[in-house]
Amino acid sequence: MTLPKKMSFSSAQKFAHSQLEWIKLNAKHSAECSRADETEHLRAQAKEYLPKKLQQLADMHGFKYKKVTIKNMRSRWGSCSYFNNINLNLNLMRLDEDLIKYVLLHELVHTVEKNHSAKFWALLQKHLPEALELRKKLKSRTIS
Repeated sequence: MTLPKKMSFSSAQKFAHSQLEWIKLNAKHSAECSRADETEHLRAQAKEYLPKKLQQLADMHGFKYKKVTIKNMRSRWGSCSYFNNINLNLNLMRLDEDLIKYVLLHELVHTVEKNHSAKFWALLQKHLPEALELRKKLKSRTIS
C-alpha cells in the first residue's frame, strides 16, 4: 500500500484499519494468483520434459504405454491404468532427477505388472537396482 506524502502515520493506521477486510481479501487473492502462476509454470515445464523422459526410459528398457497425461494430483506422483495410460504429477518437477526417474520407471513397470507384487518389485529392481532406496527417499517428500 502506498500513502500520500502528507498523510500522518496515525491517519494511515486508521485508514488501514478501516480497510482491513479489503486488505485481507486482496492479500489472499494475491497469494492464490502467485500459486496459480507457479502451478502453470510447473505444468508447462512438466509437459515439455516428462513425456520425453518417459519415452526415453520406455525405449531404453523395452516398455510400451499408450499415452501420458500430466495432472496436478494431490496424493500420487503417478499412476498407470489397466490400459497402460500413464498419469504423471506435474509436481514431479520439484524433485531431484533420480526420483523422477524412479517414478517414471515405477509407472512403466506397471505396464507389465499391474500390482505391487514381488514380481513387480523384482522387475523394477532389475531396471533400477537402487529402487528401494529411492522409494524410501520419495516417501520422505510431500506433494506440494
